[in-house]
Amino acid sequence: MHDSPPDSEVLTPLDRYRAMRKANELMRDPTQKLAVDKLQSLHDALKGYHPASDGFLSVWKGRFG
Repeated sequence: MHDSPPDSEVLTPLDRYRAMRKANELMRDPTQKLAVDKLQSLHDALKGYHPASDGFLSVWKGRFG
């Protein structure tokens, strides 16, 4: 597994979108903004999520290496 940067160093999807809009790397696009909003919601929902150590993949790896 790789080390993740601290939460304070991670740009959220919305932060990244805003930075790209400010730098004129993206044009205004309502559909794209809706996608970013959905990604932001997913990001927020998964923030701090840690799967259980006895989850499916852990059991599978234990059995089959």
